Amino acid sequence: MNRRNFVKGLALTPISAVLLSTLANAEVDYDFYFTRLSYESGDWDVDERMPSNVLNSLIEYTTIKVDLSERIIALGDPIMLSAPFCYLAGHRLVQFSYDE
Repeated sequence: MNRRNFVKGLALTPISAVLLSTLANAEVDYDFYFTRLSYESGDWDVDERMPSNVLNSLIEYTTIKVDLSERIIALGDPIMLSAPFCYLAGHRLVQFSYDE
């Protein structure tokens, strides 16, 4: 059975709406998510192509589950230590606060 026939079959069953809404709302445990670090002293914006290029390469060349949405976390937030990959960028002199 191919995907098209499977989806057509779901449309014919009364339980399909419940099944599809459950699948759409299910949380996925990602192996990788892209994290950009923000900091207080400057401009931490990046070229929008860079995150998408990294994510695209991970999807294309690996089998890990990649979250496509970028996360922005403050450098001083301890949760950033749990991120699998962090990116720090800016255009001005970076001066970290005590927490950062």
